[in-house]
Amino acid sequence: MSETLTNIESAERRVTLKELIQKYMAGDSHEHTVFSNPSTRHEADYTFEQIFKYVLEEMKEGESGMEFIIFVEHPSDAGNPEKVDGNALLEHQNKIHEFSQIQRDKGIGYPHLISGVEADIICDDGKGDDEKYWGVNVPQEVLEQMDFVVASKHDLKKVFPEKNGNPNAEELTKMYMGLMANPHIDVIGHLNRNVPYETLTQMDWDKILLQARDTNTALEININAPMPEWLIIRTIEAGVPIFIGTDAHTLWEYHQNLPNEIKEKIEGPEENLHYPLGVRYNFWKKVSKILRTLESCNADPNQIISSSYERLNAWLSQKSQRAVGNKDART
Repeated sequence: MSETLTNIESAERRVTLKELIQKYMAGDSHEHTVFSNPSTRHEADYTFEQIFKYVLEEMKEGESGMEFIIFVEHPSDAGNPEKVDGNALLEHQNKIHEFSQIQRDKGIGYPHLISGVEADIICDDGKGDDEKYWGVNVPQEVLEQMDFVVASKHDLKKVFPEKNGNPNAEELTKMYMGLMANPHIDVIGHLNRNVPYETLTQMDWDKILLQARDTNTALEININAPMPEWLIIRTIEAGVPIFIGTDAHTLWEYHQNLPNEIKEKIEGPEENLHYPLGVRYNFWKKVSKILRTLESCNADPNQIISSSYERLNAWLSQKSQRAVGNKDART
């Protein structure tokens, strides 16, 4: 690759970041609330009601309005994952559904609220021996009822204790293959996070990407831990669904307006970047690089499941139908 993708410009003019956001990012995804606060670690500061109100007050419906917010909560301490029964997750989801219905009754049609879980990977083969828990710390019967399911690794010391949490490329490949066979897992979250770069390059991406495409499992480009450019391009070329996750934990990260000098550094003074909720300079640099990589390799927005609520909803419906017909995929 002789030319840096993030510097490629269109023949007539450089596409603005605002235009790219409208094309590829229709909502605030992978959001955490106070529900994700475990007893040993402070994960988030706000309730889903407060975040909804913030979005409603600060965002304007239309070109910069959010279509959806996806809440994917930690079921236990991500740094020290433990198996849970999942009842609290379902109760939390019911509250979100009830709240959403009240908003619709008031005539408030946006943003749509989606309730999910960021389940922790707990098995080195992505499956494990306990049929109740398939690779993650939430029961299958609970995952089946959740709106949205992300499976992520955080601290792998419990998963690979004999390796002190440092598996090799072959072991990571096997782990992800097992997870993607789970019909109730929608997205593999930040799969490159906490993986040494050399190990990442040695993973069997042909096998992983084929499995992701065949199972219709999305791979997350997490803005807090972005995929390297080459992996984004390979994922696009393989036709694998992509989920862009903001992975927000506090509204402090998402201040509604950026100072002009920061906007100028990123895109220029004509930009009005207060979406998704406006954030820190480093965040917007990552967003810009990710979206320009997608644009430079002619990514089809239909492949980016978080590019519109309609597309996301249709994809989740397909996943649900697939899960019904593939309950024996474990074997």
